[in-house]
Amino acid sequence: MSVDAGISWFMNRALILTTTAVFDRRAEHSLPSPLTIVGGLSLFQRAILTLQRGGITRFMILGGDQTEMLRNQLQEDRRVTAEVRWLPVREFPPSDYRTWEIVSGMMDGGYLVAGTGAIFSAALIAQLRETAQATRVVLVVSNQAMLEKEASGIGAGPSSQASEVFVGA
Repeated sequence: MSVDAGISWFMNRALILTTTAVFDRRAEHSLPSPLTIVGGLSLFQRAILTLQRGGITRFMILGGDQTEMLRNQLQEDRRVTAEVRWLPVREFPPSDYRTWEIVSGMMDGGYLVAGTGAIFSAALIAQLRETAQATRVVLVVSNQAMLEKEASGIGAGPSSQASEVFVGA
């Protein structure tokens, strides 16, 4: 899928969270490993390639214990043409607000945060890029129950946190 050149300058960056217990929610259901193979690709490779097809050209990857295996997957895949930078999760824990301040400074503009526990389409990424504006937050969840759970987890309703909410099946 091609992305309109007029929006290529905006939100062409993504932070990829590869750890499964990102926000210290260990008691909740665990997400599959980024190394889980689905249709011949790991969830990690699938996320990177899909985001790239949706117009993302710069990745910052927050890697945990599996970083070397994930790095090898990307280095061996010639389809990955985007710029990639790796950050160790031990030095940049997602549960620490300072991580988000530092990452925002490193990204220098709008960016997408994505995990590897879901499969999504390049069309969704292109739509998000078209919808988002520099001062807006876009929240994408898999269903209404997830939206309510995430909103309660951050201590505010979804309308105060997101300008656009995409709820998929």
